[in-house]
Amino acid sequence: MEEGASGAEVASYAPLKLLVQRTPGLLGAVVSDLEGVSVTCAVGSTCGEAELALLKTTEAASIAAELAEKLQMGRCKSVVTYLSTNVVVYFISPLLLVKLVAESHANVGLLLETVNDINQITSDLVKILLESQEAAQSKGLDI
Repeated sequence: MEEGASGAEVASYAPLKLLVQRTPGLLGAVVSDLEGVSVTCAVGSTCGEAELALLKTTEAASIAAELAEKLQMGRCKSVVTYLSTNVVVYFISPLLLVKLVAESHANVGLLLETVNDINQITSDLVKILLESQEAAQSKGLDI
């Protein structure tokens, strides 16, 4: 179990952990909803305290994606941020936000190519979220 952005423990998901382990330069990954609540995460063995802090903040990409849509720039599917010591890649879907934190020398193209693997990893989670939204709407609740 890892500590999530809200301080609560978040379950580590084995397929996500395998993705982190097999992708060169990738230090960690977090899957959250669009509100920034962490659903699952995986941290590599070389992830330091600074990278853990980066993994805990997820709201910036969802705000950037929302602004891009409001500015009629189209639907934003990914955001790449270059920092002095790290590269942060966000994948934005209608229900989930996936954040990858990597070393500064990591191959960004390779990180962007992991989107298909991430979609496979999160497909069950997306189905569950869709079912819960449909159930809430059928009861007249607004999510």
